[in-house]
Amino acid sequence: EFQTLFQSIYDAVFITDQRDLAFIKTLPGATVEQCGAGEKVHLTVSSDSWFVAFCIAHARHITAVAPETLRTMIVARAERELSISENK
Repeated sequence: EFQTLFQSIYDAVFITDQRDLAFIKTLPGATVEQCGAGEKVHLTVSSDSWFVAFCIAHARHITAVAPETLRTMIVARAERELSISENK
């Protein structure tokens, strides 16, 4: 049985708490603008799971994420991972 999985493509935005973070320079096609003490980063996301993992990995520097659908996925995964680590 062949099953095709469709990933949604999102225009995502996140805001960082400081400027010139190295991990932002590794994002292909991202546009960056100053935003307070940090930066607002715009990028096209073709993998929900990649973006969720990316945001969790860099959570200490990310202060906001849009759209809400991606933000909800990030919070749900982080809560799940925290509950798994608490049960060990």
